[in-house]
Amino acid sequence: MDFTRKANLTWTTPSKKSNEKHLSFKESEVLINELYKRLDNGLGYYLLLIGLTSGMRFGEMLGLTRMILILIII
Repeated sequence: MDFTRKANLTWTTPSKKSNEKHLSFKESEVLINELYKRLDNGLGYYLLLIGLTSGMRFGEMLGLTRMILILIII
């Protein structure tokens, strides 16, 4: 039995363009420099920096502990 046979797909938001989804190289350099400046302000900046430089997924970053973060950055 196909429960989706009479389903009508509707959406109101258009998809984003490719240049809106990804950072350019210059934008990522600016972001990395800002993250390095703000590392003392909180753990979230460490997570953002690791995610940007390593390509880790959000769930993988959440599994890290504070000590591991400090060892990775240093």
